[in-house]
Amino acid sequence: SSGRVWRGELTNRRKDGSLYVDDQVIAPVHDDRGNVTHFVVVRQDITARREAEEALRQSERRCLMMLGQMPAVVWTTDTELAFTSSRGSALEELNLAPDQTVGLTLYEYLQTDAPDSPAIAAHLRALQGERVSYTAEWAGRLYESQVEPMRDAQGTVTGVIGVAMDVTER
Repeated sequence: SSGRVWRGELTNRRKDGSLYVDDQVIAPVHDDRGNVTHFVVVRQDITARREAEEALRQSERRCLMMLGQMPAVVWTTDTELAFTSSRGSALEELNLAPDQTVGLTLYEYLQTDAPDSPAIAAHLRALQGERVSYTAEWAGRLYESQVEPMRDAQGTVTGVIGVAMDVTER
């Protein structure tokens, strides 16, 4: 008998015993004096959407696990060369945690603004659409790196994606 709209999700069982999820809205209908005379119920089966969301969550967990265990460093930057992500087990060799560099620019991380620095030059070329490989020493280790443009669905360069492998022992 409430005059308020209620919205929620309810799990129901079909005749065959399978479960489904309904998104439901229950809205009161009032007469001329403001009294609730009846309710309108709108239901939408959102089972497929919920299943797709769970599949996406599982896929994201697998990707993060793979990246976290990869014996490399994988990172992304935006167009201003600020880190937007960093993953990989090789981060430990650099005394870094996953995503610890997020928000720092490449210039800040490398402690240089020299455009001829191999890493900075490579990232700048990647922003122009090139795939670039370079070798650099960091924290006493030698890394072979590759960077390339990161593009959105329309093909616009939105940043750089890179991967670095520790090749010191090689």
